[in-house]
Amino acid sequence: MYLPNPTIQSILAAITTLELDSNEVVIFLFGEQTVINYTGLIDELNKKEIAFFGAFFPGIIYNDQNFDKGVVLVRYRLGKPIEIIQDLSTLSEQTLFSEDKILDYQEEEQESTIFVLVDGLSPYIADFLADLYNSLGNSVNYIGGGGGSLSLEQKPCLITSEGMLKDAGIICCIDAPVSLGVQHGWKELEGPIIATKTYKNIIYELNWKNAFEVYKSIVDKDSSQSIEADNFFGIAKGYPFGIRMEGQEDIVRDPIAVGEDGELICVGEIESHSVLNILKGQADNLIKSAQIAASESILGARNKPNQIFTVDCISRVLFLEDKFEEELKSITNIIQENTPDLVLTGILSLGEISSDGEGPLYFFNKTIVIGTFN
Repeated sequence: MYLPNPTIQSILAAITTLELDSNEVVIFLFGEQTVINYTGLIDELNKKEIAFFGAFFPGIIYNDQNFDKGVVLVRYRLGKPIEIIQDLSTLSEQTLFSEDKILDYQEEEQESTIFVLVDGLSPYIADFLADLYNSLGNSVNYIGGGGGSLSLEQKPCLITSEGMLKDAGIICCIDAPVSLGVQHGWKELEGPIIATKTYKNIIYELNWKNAFEVYKSIVDKDSSQSIEADNFFGIAKGYPFGIRMEGQEDIVRDPIAVGEDGELICVGEIESHSVLNILKGQADNLIKSAQIAASESILGARNKPNQIFTVDCISRVLFLEDKFEEELKSITNIIQENTPDLVLTGILSLGEISSDGEGPLYFFNKTIVIGTFN
């Protein structure tokens, strides 16, 4: 369900029409330009004892359109109580799950899905996801993404029963299996390069030299415009880093700013001594990757699908510009061919979260994740 101009009253009315069961959860996906009293909404939802969570994002998706305002409501069967993890910087002092709860999850045998939302601008996302995966492993599949503002100003973006939160995470067990498709379509321009000095999401040195100087020397050879600090974001969106992965696509890292000393600030962490490529995108390759992800997800579903959800990186929109419409239509065309009664819903995120049930849990950039729920 999509509400283009939501108010607290219209959202509550919409929830009434959904006729939720006691074991269902509502997820609120807001476009960041929506004007609404989030605190007032949370208070009303708590009064009505509705199970809910959500976030605002740079954009949201409904069918073959994307919006920067409004709200998409999705409902799922709730497998277990919602977990709200505040202050990710203190993860070393917290325990995500008790041993009994871990055993409870491990009995699911991939019949459940962990839906994860996180502050997309937190520098502690990798720690959070590592703790989550170390606790639950491959006993479940994972899907989710990073909330926040396209301005890249960190602010409370997660909607929870405990209020609006930043530097936090939400974990929700959905009582349904998911078939995942994960692709990005970016291709290697130059590499390998060693990230010789990093901290969290900041790269200080590449190949033992100043990170920006090395990055600039490579990008300037290919770009029609020289990259500098004042035009960094506009050019760098076409030249992300790829963390080399054996036997699969690189994990993309989005450089979004250059610091005063030439350090490169990325969305998502990069470990020291990671082997990197510098990637380059072409619109046709990105659109094709979305088609592949949709096909893998839908055709991989074991039973009749009842919901299709996508986490699509906002930086793909910024790169594709007017052609992003083609990406969405390429996905919805595949949905129409296979499951014509379903409507695509999703988010334009600051980072994408997924696993495939066989490997680790990753935080991606510039990637599209499509989940088909049974």
